[in-house]
Amino acid sequence: MLRKPITGGIILLFLLSSLIPMVSSYESEENRTIYVDDGGGTDCISIKQFGNIEHLNDFHRKKIVSKNVNGTVGSDGLHFYGESNASIFIVTVESSSDITVVEGMYIISIRANGSHVITGSDFGGCYVTNGSVFFGIGGSRSSEVVKVGRLRYAHLKLGEIINFTHDKRKYYEYENNGLIYKATCMQRNLSIPSGKWHFIFTGLPFDLEQDDVKHNIKVWFNFSGDCNDLKVSTSEGGKIYALSYAQFDANIVVSKTWTFEFMLNGKASFQIENTFLYEFLDHPKLNGFWNVRWNTPDGIKKFNMIMINKKWCYNKKNVEGCVWGVGKSGYYTLNTSYLDYDPDGEIGLAYTPHFIGMDVKLP
Repeated sequence: MLRKPITGGIILLFLLSSLIPMVSSYESEENRTIYVDDGGGTDCISIKQFGNIEHLNDFHRKKIVSKNVNGTVGSDGLHFYGESNASIFIVTVESSSDITVVEGMYIISIRANGSHVITGSDFGGCYVTNGSVFFGIGGSRSSEVVKVGRLRYAHLKLGEIINFTHDKRKYYEYENNGLIYKATCMQRNLSIPSGKWHFIFTGLPFDLEQDDVKHNIKVWFNFSGDCNDLKVSTSEGGKIYALSYAQFDANIVVSKTWTFEFMLNGKASFQIENTFLYEFLDHPKLNGFWNVRWNTPDGIKKFNMIMINKKWCYNKKNVEGCVWGVGKSGYYTLNTSYLDYDPDGEIGLAYTPHFIGMDVKLP
């Protein structure tokens, strides 16, 4: 019922947009993205007083008493520091007691490997799993800088005959220089149940492949002294997947920034060798629909949602496995369609889904 009345309008919109020249703008900019997230602690707020990475590192070196992973747990807990140049850095913690991270911080720095252009849309953060549960803490997604209501992207693909793209997004040119810098303080006194947990740190621009960038990841943890048998280890490596609306193989895509977001039959596939961790960072929220279908090694999974005036109707049982999930090795295919529409046209609250996934070997 939702798709039939809008299809004609979408095709008309494409015909009108075809009259506009397909011109992309490129702009060189150094260290465009600077992001500091205040996780709620007073020390996090004071980070904003420091002007560069050296000051920030000096501040936290004074706070972290020891960088010894195998340090003895005393009354003040264990102090951990880890650093990696891999695209995915995993800190594994294990204890028979509840695990409390008194305070934690991470810095994700990503530089271009060679010459590349990006739109400024990216993600970076910490994702936690025990092999069945998967959630993010302190992560963020940066959006493209485009005027609200502007037709920034449109795509039409019908068989082998029609394949048209209109791209008016702003591009930034980089050559071996900084793309992303995210310094994030985690929630204080973060408590997770006993067992074995993996803190996974990663990030990537949505426009680039994993090999197009170079990572540097630094992690600090102060654990509670109540975790008497706490064990900490590290590992690294894996495959990152990052898909915005422009990366899906779709029949129709229309993105009128923050006011009208539409995709029909967006497809993606993944050959997973280890553990598959995935989630949609955003989803439609105002008026429209969202359909997700997965073909997985464990069978077909479906999620359907309808939104009317910010009221959502969906089956909560279908969220896990579709909107987010943890899967085993094998071949996965994803198909998604959505519409999100802001009738006011000026507020700019219509969203488009952004998908991230990781193929990682958990210790």
